[in-house]
Amino acid sequence: MGDRRRIFFESMNLITWLADFSRGHCVGICAALVPSILLCTTICAVLIALGQPRWSVNTAYLATLAVCGVMVLHVASWFSVGVITPVTFILLGLSLSCGGLTTLFWRYSPQWQEFCHSGLRETIKARWPQTLKI
Repeated sequence: MGDRRRIFFESMNLITWLADFSRGHCVGICAALVPSILLCTTICAVLIALGQPRWSVNTAYLATLAVCGVMVLHVASWFSVGVITPVTFILLGLSLSCGGLTTLFWRYSPQWQEFCHSGLRETIKARWPQTLKI
């Protein structure tokens, strides 16, 4: 039982330290994350528009989601201490809207449509065990 408590308290100390670090270096974090979010969203949209391979689009998509997720966690650290300002809502709205927009781009991209209709269903049906109807 002592091991579990120690691990729990160590993980809580890490979360507390990360939240304090996030709030202490807010200007630098936001100065890096806001352009990164906008740049990653633009890169993903351009890659989709130019018809680039699926792996490059997926890489840009995952990078965008990662950066947006870090921004959401950064804003959550401010919400946890009760700082409710227009800036926190603007940053949260930016990250959620860019993440959502990129998800829409990615979901309705020709690369995704090609993947869905490229014979994947036939491959699964061929390898899936057939069951007899009685």
